[in-house]
Amino acid sequence: MLPRKPTTLEDLMENLREREQAWLAEYRRRLEEQFPGLVQDILFYGPYARGVSDIDVDMCVLVLIKQGDRETEKAVSDLGYSVDFDGNFNVAPSVKAYTVAKWLDEAKYGDTPFGNVSGDGVSAL
Repeated sequence: MLPRKPTTLEDLMENLREREQAWLAEYRRRLEEQFPGLVQDILFYGPYARGVSDIDVDMCVLVLIKQGDRETEKAVSDLGYSVDFDGNFNVAPSVKAYTVAKWLDEAKYGDTPFGNVSGDGVSAL
């Protein structure tokens, strides 16, 4: 049987294992603590957004932030990598962060990861 593609946050949470749910909850908490009001959306894309939750596939996450520069984008991404719960992931989450303005520029050209996210992205907010 093929995995069910999540279309809502509830569907996505059903597909995530306990440690992945814990990662998401902690990452969201730290984002709000360190960057209050900055995050516009958190999108899962790739296998997890298509319903495949497996220890051997990347958990691809895109964070859209309302404003900032490259340093802010990097800090938001790096924060996601710091939430690893002592190496409990076989494949670390792959976290990218873009400002909304940069994301809209990517959309014009369909650059990666825009094509992947627009095709199967699921909001985690």
